[in-house]
Parts: sequence; C-alpha cells; structure tokens
Amino acid sequence: MQTLIDISGSMIIGGVIILLVMSLSSMLTDTMYEKSQDLITQESAINLARIIEDDLYKVGFLVPGNPIITATADEIRFLADINKNGIPDTIRYYLGDSSNGESTPGSKNRPLFRVLSNEAPLNVAIGLVDFSFTYIDTEGTVMDYGDLAQPEYRALIRMIGFDIVVEAIDKGELEFLPIVIQRRISPKNLGGWWHG
Repeated sequence: MQTLIDISGSMIIGGVIILLVMSLSSMLTDTMYEKSQDLITQESAINLARIIEDDLYKVGFLVPGNPIITATADEIRFLADINKNGIPDTIRYYLGDSSNGESTPGSKNRPLFRVLSNEAPLNVAIGLVDFSFTYIDTEGTVMDYGDLAQPEYRALIRMIGFDIVVEAIDKGELEFLPIVIQRRISPKNLGGWWHG
C-alpha cells in the first residue's frame, strides 16, 4: 500500500514539475517574441528616418532656383541632382492610405511611397501608422500648408521636418508601445536657416 501511495505522490509531483516547465517555456517564448517584435519595430522606424533624412539633405542639390515643387502635410516633391549627371531628378514622398498598405487585420498601417524621377513608387515604410511633414521659414515659424500651394511661399522654406509613428506589424495578443521619431532637416541648398 505504501508503494502505491509513493507512486501516486511521485506522479503528482512529476505532473506539477512538468506543468511548471511548460509554463516557464511559454513565458520565455512570449518574452522572446515581444522583444523581437519590439526590435524589428525600432529598426524599421530608424531605417525609415535615415532614408528620408538622406533625401531631404539633398533638396536642391545642383539645382538653381526654388527646388520644392510640392509641400503638404503628407507629400513633398522636390528637385535634386541625385546622380550628379547635370539633370535634376524629381524626388517625391507621399503617404498612401491603409487600403494600399501592407497591413494585418485591425491594423492602421499606411504606406509611405518614395518615387525617384520616373521610377515606380516604392513603399519605404513598414508598420507606419502616422506620418507628416512640417515646413519652417526663414523666421523659424512653422508655415501654413495652405500658403505652401504658392511658389513664393515654398521659396521661403529653410527647414523641413517629419514625424514618424511606427507600430509592430504582428502584435498578436501583446501590447506594444509605438516608436515615435521627430526630425528637423535644414538642407544646405535651401539657403540655410536663420532668424532674420
């Protein structure tokens, strides 16, 4: 009888240990998944900011006159001689809507397209949920988007800003904080930024 009680006790203790190991394994898997999604989201936001920064620093490069063609909250189009061949290239960034983004059910992901001259639009964003451009004039004042429809106001732009909000694409049941990046770029070819 004692042997039967010992075997039953051992089975119960063994079962509890197996359940603890399985629970620990599940928690480790969730933690690793959460950390990897967080890292992917951070890398995506940083890479997107670097791509945009690199292009914005080139606004007006080797182009005479006002290089900014379009300046709105969700689009910029400008001239720059990217490949230094004496022919100005047109660079355009524009925000698409969530219906043409790479999204998962219930997500708010939006594509940000980059177009170089006559090439096909390329979505440069992964997990982007919010994006906007801002434009700052020679006085350091944020410019009104309505005024920027006029070329004489676009000629006053000295600094271009952009704000990015990126979230994890595959959240699952976990909650992730969005990654927010704000940048202000002062392209040398726009005449610099100063208080006048």
